Amino acid sequence: MHICEIGTGIFSVPPVGYGGTERVIYSLSIALSKRVKCSIIDFTKKGPFEVKNEGDIVSYKIPFRLNISKVNRISYFINAVLFGLLICANSKRLKNVLSDADIFHLHGYVQVIIFSRLKKALRLKGKIVYTVHSPRWMEPETFSRIERLVAHLLEYRAMKMADLVTFECPFLKKSVADFFGKEKMDKIRSTVLYNGVDSNGYINPEDPSQSDPLKIVWAARFHKQKNQSVVVDAIPKVVQKFPQATFVFIGDIDDKNYYDAVQEKIHQLRISSNVAIIKSVPYQELKEWYAKCGIHLVFSKYTGFDVALGENLACGRALVASKIPTVEGLLEHRVNSILVDPDDACGLSSAIIELIENDNLRMDISRRARELAVGILEWREIVNGFLLDLKQLD
Repeated sequence: MHICEIGTGIFSVPPVGYGGTERVIYSLSIALSKRVKCSIIDFTKKGPFEVKNEGDIVSYKIPFRLNISKVNRISYFINAVLFGLLICANSKRLKNVLSDADIFHLHGYVQVIIFSRLKKALRLKGKIVYTVHSPRWMEPETFSRIERLVAHLLEYRAMKMADLVTFECPFLKKSVADFFGKEKMDKIRSTVLYNGVDSNGYINPEDPSQSDPLKIVWAARFHKQKNQSVVVDAIPKVVQKFPQATFVFIGDIDDKNYYDAVQEKIHQLRISSNVAIIKSVPYQELKEWYAKCGIHLVFSKYTGFDVALGENLACGRALVASKIPTVEGLLEHRVNSILVDPDDACGLSSAIIELIENDNLRMDISRRARELAVGILEWREIVNGFLLDLKQLD
């Protein structure tokens, strides 16, 4: 089997704290390449067109000097159209991978619609697999009413065009099914493909005693969906009891106004000495921060399946997570995590204080968090199921 991943900027791992979908695609490609032939059609800001062997993966890099990583609705549509045109323009150079691929794996509804047309025009035999990553058009505060209408029409069209649709968690699959209705979804072949993690790639995951419970970390881009403001509200109560506690925020500034508001709140609460804000870092440096910190937060309001969840679980450190529907069936309160409502700053501070004070609880949750990552979210296991689903497309 030959799987071709198609996307924008996926092979150059973006800094941690931003580009979650790209991190997932990259790590999935690495995991797949251990089992089957795997290629990537990618874009590079430095020409010329090139073919490179990146470990077990062959990448086909198309020159494209515009910034294709910026996330907003207008650039998304423009990039999707350019994506199709660039592949078409380079179809002769890409002949080997396009004609040989059994599976084309895509991650955006506009890309699926454009590529399905391209596939027909070039008479390609490969099947299209479309992974749905938490469609934000389902959230009223993200898109306007008209934008949501257009987006969900395109989403359903893309799902119909794909030979297989995967969702990043069971809740997302159920939500989309409820939105479109059973009759429409019965026409679509679909399954769950969790955002996984390479659980072997972390520092001292089996020994949480080497970390400092007074260091608390939350790695996510600064955006209201990521909820840093509520975390900041929880800090004064923690530092009142533990003055040496340090909260480490790692991530890019996605929303400058939100970031400024968080900074202002930190200043007003007079907790600047207890807060460290670090902009995006390479994976290895993130893992070093994860290893140092005894308590990890995954505290989004957003009901997508957070990429950081698997990363934090794999670290084998105590986890405090927001109680949102996405984590149902995975996280268990006071078993492998402490679950707190995402708007409850008081509950969050109480959970952190309890984990600092109760060594046994912190160690138990750390151990079970690691077990969950290894047992359910490990890429090697997820890929086994994914490949079985793909074989059934023949």
